[in-house]
Amino acid sequence: MNAQPPLQVRYATHPAQVPGFDTAALRSHYLVDDLFTPDAITAVLTHHDRIVLAGAHPAGGPLTLGTWPELRSEYFLERREAGIVNVGGSGTVTADGTKYELTTGACLYVGRGVREVIFDGPDAAFYVFSAPAHTDFPTTQVNPGEGNRLELGDQQTANRRTIDQYIHADGVRSGQIVLGVTTLHPGSTWNTMPAHTHDRRTECYLYFGLPETGKIVTIASLLSFQGGVTVPAYTASKHAVAGLTRALANEWGPAGVQVNAIAPGYISTDNTTDLRADPVREAAIQDRIPAGRWGRPEDVVGAAVFLASAAADYVNGHVLAVDGGWLAR
Repeated sequence: MNAQPPLQVRYATHPAQVPGFDTAALRSHYLVDDLFTPDAITAVLTHHDRIVLAGAHPAGGPLTLGTWPELRSEYFLERREAGIVNVGGSGTVTADGTKYELTTGACLYVGRGVREVIFDGPDAAFYVFSAPAHTDFPTTQVNPGEGNRLELGDQQTANRRTIDQYIHADGVRSGQIVLGVTTLHPGSTWNTMPAHTHDRRTECYLYFGLPETGKIVTIASLLSFQGGVTVPAYTASKHAVAGLTRALANEWGPAGVQVNAIAPGYISTDNTTDLRADPVREAAIQDRIPAGRWGRPEDVVGAAVFLASAAADYVNGHVLAVDGGWLAR
């Protein structure tokens, strides 16, 4: 049994285009949500670095990796290399007759020139990351814990994580691919904050093994509660955020998803530079804050960690003010 749907193609975008994208456009350009289809190999080609992302789910029997007309190749790895990670139950990958047993989280690098790749295992799900290759490297397997293991982050900031670096300059060699698996520790909810991007390469993230329940934290404002001065549009939008938060809490609560909001007070950021430079307004604001100071961005972190953690499993539809006591006056 072997199904290989047509190759999906995503075209490159210029950074100047992105600010004009709405949520639907961002998802259509950058989100792949249908890689793993039972008894099929599904793939997406992005013109960013000519990367191919594929998913193989051999639920009913072995699946053989073919090629697609858009790649102009006799076989898939004729001019490509691939990193494969098993994100399901145990299974096997056979590369030109050599069978490799892959447990959950194990990685197999398959070099340029391998003609036949076969996926097998009814409970397995294989994630394939492929890039053009300019030279040959040997097919190599790395099991969880055998690569370069890093322990990063801190439980206090909810980003404690174990990184298994598999394919990289000091590990399994490749032409272009750098690949690893990050495992979040219990109670941790993200990788790095703030989020970051890289100009020098394309990064693709696959999230797997996620709990079916979840947390959503929106950003409201003091003006979700008050009217403000000379900012009617901002006030209207932040009232809307608070209302949407409560509405989604009602909608998604039965599915195990908690939706809450943080309402920061007056925080010292670039956005408030002009306000803090006005001696009259700055003094009036600070005089009203019981904490006696403007907030700092790090003051919001604890609220975010709490609302995103298991400690907030029974908190839903709440707008949490982080304002130094402003609303208490």
